[in-house]
Amino acid sequence: MYNIEVIPMEYSKSFEQLTEKEKLYAYYLNKACWAGIPISSFQISYESPALFIIFQTFFKSFENIYKLEELILNNKNISKKDFHAFILYAVQFYLHYANYSSYGHSKFYPQLNEDKFEEILKQSPKYKFFEKIWQKIKKLIYRYFPSLPKTSSKYTDEFIVGTYYLNGITIEEIKKIDDILLKNNISLVNTRLLKIDENKYQVLIGSIEEKEETLELEDKSITIILKYGDFKDYLIKINSYLQKAKLYASNDIEKKIIDLYIETFTTGDIEKHKESQRVWVKNLSPIVEFNLGWIETYIDSQGVRAYYEGIVALQNKNLSIKYKTLVENSDYFISQLPWSKDFEKDKFIKPDFTALDIVGFPTTCIFIGVNLPNYLDVHETDGFKSLSLLNADLDFEEKILKSIICEKDIELYHKLSIKVSKFKTSLHELYGHGTGKLFKKDENGNYNFDINNVVNPLTNEKIKCYYLPGETYETKFSTFCRSLEEGRADYMAFYLVFDKKAQQIFEFKEEEYEDVIYIMWLTNFISAIVGACQYNNGIWKNPYSQERFMFLNYVYQNQEVNKEIFKFNIDEKNQSFKMEINKTNLIKYGKDIAAKILMQIHISKCIGDVKAAKEFVNKYSVVDEFMYQINSMIPCSDVIKIRMNVDLIKKEEDKKEINEINQYPSTSIGFIKSVVDRFNDDYNEITFKQWIKYYNPFNN
Repeated sequence: MYNIEVIPMEYSKSFEQLTEKEKLYAYYLNKACWAGIPISSFQISYESPALFIIFQTFFKSFENIYKLEELILNNKNISKKDFHAFILYAVQFYLHYANYSSYGHSKFYPQLNEDKFEEILKQSPKYKFFEKIWQKIKKLIYRYFPSLPKTSSKYTDEFIVGTYYLNGITIEEIKKIDDILLKNNISLVNTRLLKIDENKYQVLIGSIEEKEETLELEDKSITIILKYGDFKDYLIKINSYLQKAKLYASNDIEKKIIDLYIETFTTGDIEKHKESQRVWVKNLSPIVEFNLGWIETYIDSQGVRAYYEGIVALQNKNLSIKYKTLVENSDYFISQLPWSKDFEKDKFIKPDFTALDIVGFPTTCIFIGVNLPNYLDVHETDGFKSLSLLNADLDFEEKILKSIICEKDIELYHKLSIKVSKFKTSLHELYGHGTGKLFKKDENGNYNFDINNVVNPLTNEKIKCYYLPGETYETKFSTFCRSLEEGRADYMAFYLVFDKKAQQIFEFKEEEYEDVIYIMWLTNFISAIVGACQYNNGIWKNPYSQERFMFLNYVYQNQEVNKEIFKFNIDEKNQSFKMEINKTNLIKYGKDIAAKILMQIHISKCIGDVKAAKEFVNKYSVVDEFMYQINSMIPCSDVIKIRMNVDLIKKEEDKKEINEINQYPSTSIGFIKSVVDRFNDDYNEITFKQWIKYYNPFNN
């Protein structure tokens, strides 16, 4: 059984420097972000919203949650092992707001039997309040396959993971409807699809306003109804907190951003959210940074429907100076990339790049850096922001390191890994996600590139592929768009780390030059080997694990004799191995290898060459028998490291002061309580109402 290591995301020093007005601004923005996070449970599995209701009711029903173990173990039918397994499952649920990890693609199970789980639930004084819900979902929680019948996009055998697609809609139907919606200029970002009958569908749109519109289609054999009002009650709560936050905004730009968020959630119009992002990128270096809405598309394997998340963070001024220097030198760094200027934006809009301490980041997965907005048209015309999240980083478990690398490498890793991680994140976010131009042909037949003279450097032929009207990177590359884009960003870091000017900006010493490169590549290789377990039957459950493995596999397959960068020294007798990196060869040949893989992915994205990209991804994503053997030699982790959001408290809502930062104990129960406390009892009513609307569990 796993042990839980809880790591609070500390931000007290940054918070103490705020004015009272800024503290109240951060407080209400944080409340707004958290108000919508139960939405993500509905986007992952049928039973996740039900588990939210059950756990919220269960843990709130005890007067002192910190004495829960003592109370539960008074029942002699429940062992300490059973109780710890129950708590572990609850921790994992509150970590992801679902019973799936890895962006909703990998189901986790209680490590105690169903009867024992139920016996623990029965110890709650309010068991009767959720008993019917529990009886309906308990088989699904323990069922090996994902929850809902076949449809959509993430397949495990014939079962779906994710609940963007409801009532038996097929993958063919999804693609057909999405094509129609895009042709009618209807964004897919905040939608779900419901099949009502044969050739009759509803598009559920997240909004407060409730209305229905039937699309006028040339094809009369199909009916598509736009139904607004999905997640209405959560969005009302978000907007109420945004209205309060607006009172403490420091400038008109921040007020405008909030107004556009409110309009987005009221109307369901994603164009208003796009407009908020255009204004947001102009709000340079705010002391209190925030962003929220339907942001990332990792859960939907089509890469087009987003899940809800929000972030509030405080600027770390000292480290932000280094990031700004990196931005100021963007003309130089872009000129060093291994392709011509034809494959870059006509003008690189220098972004705001800040180092931040997270106040709150309700999401299914906390990143250590983000590059927003995700709308590429806004990216190209208005620019973007890169955010480095300082208090979100996690380290490898020591026994994992010892099983893969030698003691000398471990020592160097501990010396440099934290600083190198921040350096890598800066290159990943700024130049990985921030560069590149999409080659397009518009409705009038005009091209945004010189079609007669620009040459594809991968084929030395003229450009044959490009984006047509209505096509986006996400819709074109679909199922592998995220792994491709995250790979492009990571590989950019593995390429630019060789630039001494970049290292100097981050104040690495001259004698550390080779070690910085070594640790950045070493860390990726370790992540790739460990993450290979995310591959099963030709499917990757996690886009980050996939792109890291692709890089390792590309290097391994393409390193030449006498120029090899790394190898595995296998001890067959002890079923163990050590990875050995040849530092001399890495320094000498690594940059060229990184340039080749980066070029392949970058050019494919720029010109929309799905065929070339897919061939590349398929070739290097396969975990073959040898790599599987390497992964199987890594000892199983017995520790789950989790980050804990530290809450802001106002003991009296009518007062204008923030009373305290609520420091929960760094324990499993402390973590659970840190989430449970954020939601009033009416969230259970809202969640139940939303749950039975489209998945009525009492109808069958």
